[in-house]
Amino acid sequence: MKRTIRCGVFVFFCVCVFACSMQNPSYEQCDGGACLDGGADIGKSDSVPLPDSMPDSTGEAKIVYPDKDRDGHTTETDCNDDNENIYPGADEVCNGVDDDCDGKIDKNDDNLIGVGKACGNSIGECKQGTLECTNATLICDGPTLVLPQNELCDGKDNNCDGEIDEDFKNLGTGNSLGDTCTSGQGACATSGWMQCNGSATKLVCSAVAGVPSLEGPAGSSTCYDGKDNDCDGLADLLDPNCVSCSKDSDCNDQNACTSDSCVGGICQNSNLADDTPCSDGLFCSGIEACKSGKCESG
Repeated sequence: MKRTIRCGVFVFFCVCVFACSMQNPSYEQCDGGACLDGGADIGKSDSVPLPDSMPDSTGEAKIVYPDKDRDGHTTETDCNDDNENIYPGADEVCNGVDDDCDGKIDKNDDNLIGVGKACGNSIGECKQGTLECTNATLICDGPTLVLPQNELCDGKDNNCDGEIDEDFKNLGTGNSLGDTCTSGQGACATSGWMQCNGSATKLVCSAVAGVPSLEGPAGSSTCYDGKDNDCDGLADLLDPNCVSCSKDSDCNDQNACTSDSCVGGICQNSNLADDTPCSDGLFCSGIEACKSGKCESG
């Protein structure tokens, strides 16, 4: 346990002169304005060690500057004696504070730690930048910096995780990137594979469906060739176009621009002349007339 004797009028500055040693030879050092037993466990004090508090050659007392934050630098040179991380020679870091007491703060100080070092990553489409001190914070920036983006379907590693197009894989058989797929049905069916669309946001089948041909009329070879020629999902005699008719209503194909009639058990479908009136069954579509076999608004 420390034993202390106050050092008279010099308490504030901890200037003990001969007071300590004269009162008791074992009290040899000041600590916080008090004389400490020289044999005690004297830790850090709030002032510099005893040598600076001894009288000089003239016998006059020397003023000892306090070191409150105990960083080895007194208030004579320490620009902030309340913070042990701030003192002459300390590392200048990006924090809005003059850490090394040279009168310069952050990016105005050539000794600023970290600035200019490479940052970010260079995986995939990413490119590294450099550390910059902005608003007392180190940030990764610079003209070369490319940050991770959302993964696109474009054969590139956009999110810089070392994988390419991973968000479009393993979506289930037939729905994942590279899986085989089919477009169209019947005679129009063609095969391809699942690939990225033009905007690189989803998958589409590379195959393009074929062009339908006629199925029928009844009795024709197209009704007995085992093919779904008109690509409606119905082949040969399962297609209404291949079934013999008994009246005109059997031949109604719901097309407003065809004339449908049953002639000799066979449906006859012919396009109406252009500009003849028609109706597609939709309201508010204006005046409608047949144009090349289609009902169009005038």
